[in-house]
Amino acid sequence: MENLYEERKKIGDIGEDRISEFFKSEGMEVIYRADPNKNFPYYDIVVLNEKSEGKITTIEVKLDRYNNDIVAIECEQSGLSSGINVTTADLYFVYKSALDKIYWIPTKDLKKHIKDKALRPIDCNKEKTKCYLVSVFEFELVS
Repeated sequence: MENLYEERKKIGDIGEDRISEFFKSEGMEVIYRADPNKNFPYYDIVVLNEKSEGKITTIEVKLDRYNNDIVAIECEQSGLSSGINVTTADLYFVYKSALDKIYWIPTKDLKKHIKDKALRPIDCNKEKTKCYLVSVFEFELVS
């Protein structure tokens, strides 16, 4: 039987796979995918954009399985900062799998929105995770 971490990793991989496919379809090369078994970087994907003179961009990916306009943005796990509070990614992507839609926002803009709106974290699940609830309308729709 899988432990909770392995189960969540499989779910997260679905979002990372979909976002990686998107970048490849746009002619960008995915040059790195985080492997939490080896390290814990503060982003999920690194892409190389040849169209932008080889600019490297780091991506944080969130998979959301619900059919609504709200995204739960993780900020704390078991009393420790996590998710949006620790990511160093340039861009924050959300894959709403129930809608097969991809949204994105510059990470700095998402952090600013959370601060400007004085959003308070809520308990998201039984595993001691706290999240900010953010409307997808704060993001740009990709597809």
